[in-house]
Amino acid sequence: MIPYDVIVSSVHDRADLLDRTLRSMLAALEQLPARILVHEDVRQELPFVSGRTEAICAAVERDHGVPVVLIQTNPGTGLSLAMVRLLEAAS
Repeated sequence: MIPYDVIVSSVHDRADLLDRTLRSMLAALEQLPARILVHEDVRQELPFVSGRTEAICAAVERDHGVPVVLIQTNPGTGLSLAMVRLLEAAS
């Protein structure tokens, strides 16, 4: 099997979707990825909870055995720059 990375773009204020999406995706895959790369933008106008996304990523990593790498941009810079960062980090 060929190893692959999964790239995920997220926003901090919807961390609930990040957790559900990652868990749902991992349960449905026949082959687990080598890594999950998560880019999270923090929107200036919305509350920021320090450590929340790190805890979600750590729990997913622990529960599924797949390394989760978090790239966080605070303040956020938008989807286009998030994709550039994710693609640069992907192998």
